[in-house]
Amino acid sequence: MIKALQAHGHHVDVHDAMADPEEAEHFYGITLLTRLEKNRAYDCLVGAVPHAVYIAFSGNTLTSLVKPGGMIVDLKGMWRHAHLGADVKRFEI
Repeated sequence: MIKALQAHGHHVDVHDAMADPEEAEHFYGITLLTRLEKNRAYDCLVGAVPHAVYIAFSGNTLTSLVKPGGMIVDLKGMWRHAHLGADVKRFEI
């Protein structure tokens, strides 16, 4: 997914609370963010792994991570019940 987004010209930041940053870099060439910063708003946030730390995100936390008009993509259904602001789009499976 990361390579496909990059191939379409998107800048992709990756955070994985459970992954070892050195292994991610060595095996996949991916530099992981050490933490998610709420003051950096993204166009889109993709939830691809249902780690407990991500499942626990509130609607406010999710909304703080995207720009107004941004999108939350929930590939694992972990934020299905989160209340998002009206100016945030949602896509879930």
